[in-house]
Amino acid sequence: MGTKNAEWHWHDGDVVTVGDKATIALHDLTGFEGRCEAILFCRDVDFEPSNESAALTAFRRKLLGLPDYPDDGGNFDLIVVGGGLAGTCAALSAARNGLTVALVQNRPVLGGNGSSEVRVWPEGKTCVDPYPHVGNIVEEILPQLGKKASRTKRPPNRLQS
Repeated sequence: MGTKNAEWHWHDGDVVTVGDKATIALHDLTGFEGRCEAILFCRDVDFEPSNESAALTAFRRKLLGLPDYPDDGGNFDLIVVGGGLAGTCAALSAARNGLTVALVQNRPVLGGNGSSEVRVWPEGKTCVDPYPHVGNIVEEILPQLGKKASRTKRPPNRLQS
């Protein structure tokens, strides 16, 4: 899966027969931690979902029971899309400076690659000249690795849900 096209698309997983119980496993053949949006099982072997963006969006919304158009979330001075480290810091900084901020995130935890979900812990020098305050929020929301802390067992942080 995921080796035929760089764009999001349906990838035919072939025909399978399952009993009362089945185990599903995906194996990334790209070598780059590929992502899968959904797995669709269908009894009709001739069914093939559209890869056209508008049709695919409508199909996905229907299957998920979502409305055709999302609810109006209100008015904001700033909308930050993505709760990775940069997005989270941008949203916090803007809110602290008086802006009304919406942070839009599609994952169960904040922090992006630096979250407990992916575990690529942010490291490096922050708060250094000539901009000694640039890393303040990063330092605030991410605990420092202690001398005995393992890189694979980083202490929980406030970006976890």
